[in-house]
Amino acid sequence: MNKINVLGVIIKHYKTMSDQRGTMLMSDITVHFIVPLSLSFVLCWTYGIMKPAIASVFVNFGAITTALLMSAVIMIYEQKQKTITKISDIIEGNKSRDKLISLNTNKTIYEQLCHNVAYAILTSIVLVIFSVIIYFLPDNAVDLMKWY
Repeated sequence: MNKINVLGVIIKHYKTMSDQRGTMLMSDITVHFIVPLSLSFVLCWTYGIMKPAIASVFVNFGAITTALLMSAVIMIYEQKQKTITKISDIIEGNKSRDKLISLNTNKTIYEQLCHNVAYAILTSIVLVIFSVIIYFLPDNAVDLMKWY
C-alpha cells in the first residue's frame, strides 16, 4: 500500500498553474492562493472564531465534496489510462499518427485534472478537520484565553 504524499499533491497542483510553455501564470497563483488566503486572514481577524453551526455546515460540505471528488478522480484516471493505451497502440502498432498529438494533449490534461482534483480532495479534508476543531472551541474569547 502506498502512502499519500501531501507535499507532492500540493507541488503537482502548483505546477499545473502554467501555460503550454511551462511559464507560471501569476494570475492563477493569485486567484487560487493569494486571494483565498487573504480573505481567510481578513475574515478570521475581523470576526474571530466561527460559530459551531457554521463549522457543522463546513463539515457536511467537505464530506460530501470529498466523496464526489473521489469518484471524479477515479473516472479521470480511467480516461487517462484509456488514452495511454491508445497512444501505445499507435506507437507499437505502427498505425496512423494523425491522432497522436491530440491524444498526448488529452493525456496531459487528464494528468493535470488528476492533480487538481487530488488537491481539491486534500483541501476538503483539511476543511473538515479544521471545522471539527473549531466546533469544539468555545464561543467567546475569554473562555478561549483560559486554554492558554
